[in-house]
Amino acid sequence: MHIFSCTDTLDIPTIEGYILNNIYKKEDKKIKDIKLPIEGSYEDNYSKLVRLIHQLQTEGNHISDEKIDNIYKEGKKIINIYDDDDNLLINGLNTLKEELNLLYISLRGNDNKVWNKFKDSKINQLNLQYDFCKLDEVETLEKEIYPSILDSKFTVLEEILNSQLEEYKDEEIGNITFFFNYESLAWATQHTDFINCDYKPRFSNYMKNPVDDHFIEKFLIRYLESGRGLIEIENFMKILTLEQMNYLMTIDPKIRDRTAFVNYYLKKILPKDPKDIYHDSKAFNQLEEFTKSLQGSLYHEDVENLTQHLKLKKAIIESKPFNEDDFIQYINILTILSEYTQFSSSSIKNREPLSLDEAYKKETEDSQEIIFIYLTYFFQKKEILDVKDWKRYLDNIEEDKIKQIFIRARLSKYPDEFQILKKTFDSLVEESFMDTVELEFEKFTNPIKYLNRQEETIIRLSLKNIKNLYVREYEINTLVVCKENSGEEDSFYMNFDVSSLLPFRETIYTYDKHPLERWTEEFKFEYKKRCVYIIEFIGKNLVCRAVIRNGNLRFIDKKEIYGHVIHIIDENNNFVFGENYGIWFGNNFIKANKDGEFIIPYGNQKNISHLIITDGYFAQKYGFVHEAENYKSNVCFILNKESITTGNKAHLIIRMAPKLFDEIPIPCELIENPEVTLTFESIDNIKIVRNFKNLSFTNNRDTIVEFTVPENVIKINVNLTGTIKISSQSGNKKYNINENETLEFNS
Repeated sequence: MHIFSCTDTLDIPTIEGYILNNIYKKEDKKIKDIKLPIEGSYEDNYSKLVRLIHQLQTEGNHISDEKIDNIYKEGKKIINIYDDDDNLLINGLNTLKEELNLLYISLRGNDNKVWNKFKDSKINQLNLQYDFCKLDEVETLEKEIYPSILDSKFTVLEEILNSQLEEYKDEEIGNITFFFNYESLAWATQHTDFINCDYKPRFSNYMKNPVDDHFIEKFLIRYLESGRGLIEIENFMKILTLEQMNYLMTIDPKIRDRTAFVNYYLKKILPKDPKDIYHDSKAFNQLEEFTKSLQGSLYHEDVENLTQHLKLKKAIIESKPFNEDDFIQYINILTILSEYTQFSSSSIKNREPLSLDEAYKKETEDSQEIIFIYLTYFFQKKEILDVKDWKRYLDNIEEDKIKQIFIRARLSKYPDEFQILKKTFDSLVEESFMDTVELEFEKFTNPIKYLNRQEETIIRLSLKNIKNLYVREYEINTLVVCKENSGEEDSFYMNFDVSSLLPFRETIYTYDKHPLERWTEEFKFEYKKRCVYIIEFIGKNLVCRAVIRNGNLRFIDKKEIYGHVIHIIDENNNFVFGENYGIWFGNNFIKANKDGEFIIPYGNQKNISHLIITDGYFAQKYGFVHEAENYKSNVCFILNKESITTGNKAHLIIRMAPKLFDEIPIPCELIENPEVTLTFESIDNIKIVRNFKNLSFTNNRDTIVEFTVPENVIKINVNLTGTIKISSQSGNKKYNINENETLEFNS
């Protein structure tokens, strides 16, 4: 049998036909119009194998050992045909192969070779990267499928694993990973001493749900003490669960001094974006608990610095109360860490720096802003001036710096203290501070807001020396912006020149404040229309701009035979389409069909472009990869070698599964003018060519080419041609199918 690549396509009706035909043969009846598998096809061999297994199951205890052996050999002969085709073994024949071995072992139990093959098969099934091992699969076979035949000692996984373990122990010098992998290794390491073995945990499920804590202690500690390289240690930490890492700290506190341990613990508990962590969230609570568990370790201050920084910053953003004890703890940690940086890693506790994700590194770069905000708040709390109040923070902050913060904090809230402060601090109290003007967003405020429609947003401004504040609101024609602007939209809106636009609303706020006083004003906005709004706050010669993106449109793209199929989704995650909805792609405006689909035909070549989604007024631009049609024939030819006998009628099986982009099935009915050419070459170097036209190809069904075998054939060249219409191109442009295979035989 020659097989030149195969698919796992199984034509079920032909298998049903095979079974029905055998039933009617036994009853001496005939039936018409049964669809039977072609001799030598995958369906034919599959059906035969099922019949042989059924025969062993029903007759095994009543037939001779010789007949059992013959049935087994016949079944193995069928399986061997597909030994090189992993897809068939995995998707179809692997289970039948295992059942055949199980039955044979049960009936003829003295064949160690067959037993070992079955055992290896079960061990290999434990090499699952993401699923737990099939602990009950063999037992299920015994109880549900073969209750009367299979011996229980061949169907209990524990027996299989114990047998494998005995073989490992019999080896004078054995590597346990030659006998057990992944999850099965977790079982084996609890039943033998494996200190000197060279093994690597490759997948996370290997460490999931160990039977007892003794395994963790035995395995993890010895692994870490075995002198593994940094990359291996990091990979190892990556696969541990938090529960295991916590237990590891209890049995070996020194693990807390390993950079890889701390890094991966933080990766497991912290969200990728620091903006997604909040007070009292699960992630933040886990971070605080981890900080406590690191007490006395090399990295306690580093992690506590991150914890306190996030806590203080989130309190500012979320308008939570400021806790002075947390703040003092924070500046104490910064002092300790600054001392570390004055020395090399080798001279201070041999500590390597933590490799925090880039987002968290940036998050902790604004420590001076946090210190300024908190000191300002604490210095302003006392209504009665204490000119020595600044000294309580002197251990952690430079004297001149803290004095300046103290002076500004007091003057910005209590301007009548100017003369007292001037007398006390002299030159540090600048006369020019009276004239400075401030108009800025509150610290850590993102000036770009993404809102759902009719959602209220609050903008807080810090003001000083502002008498009149002008608030102007502009409504932007987003469709024009998307068409004319090639850059990033948010950046464009932040820098957009609105001088030629008229605001749809302008509000003037008047304040009567002392020039030294700094205060915060809160402004609320709510818009019903899906649109982009620019809000400008103007005071004296200063301007602050906020961009409100009110509402949202996005899309999902699916590739189909006829093009990109796009659906538009609104800010409420609803599919939307209608008279005004559409997509601008190049100069073409595409509207939805009756099913709400926006179709963009494929191009002549792949192109990275963009598209604009609009509801008729609001628009958003997105990057878009415009694909070019790319077909693959996916043809395989199957020929029964035993049928190549002079004068015999032979059948060439053609299995075809054309695809677009190697993923989208193409109906075989779209193939035009298919033609097969067979070129026969004899031992005398004589060539005979035969053409077969008017062939029919159908999905999930083999196409059969019948031919008479010429004399002394040693080689057959198969050529399949045809075309598929390329829908994205005008005219009569088509994809040409031209597949060749050469089948050789012994002379």
